[in-house]
Amino acid sequence: MNLIKRRSIKRTNPSTIKKVNSSFQLRKRKKEIEYSDGAEGMIKWCDDLVYVPIYPPGSDIAVWTRMGNLPDTPNPKTGKSYRYIWNSQKEVLREALRMG
Repeated sequence: MNLIKRRSIKRTNPSTIKKVNSSFQLRKRKKEIEYSDGAEGMIKWCDDLVYVPIYPPGSDIAVWTRMGNLPDTPNPKTGKSYRYIWNSQKEVLREALRMG
């Protein structure tokens, strides 16, 4: 009695695999170029991938927020929002990278 069932293996056209791989590589390379584009690339990288702790007014527990989604609600004590502070730091970052 034969316990092993035979199945046919479908072969994928090698040119299809090559197209998919090259498309993936191109998208990956494009993303790297965006992030490595000087100060603007660094700012984009921070906005997309860096999370910072935000302390809502009256709370001792931080909420981790992506820098691209910082709230624009002003703090009652300082009158500045997290987004305003990050936008101010962007100018400092641009100047520092221009000098370097």
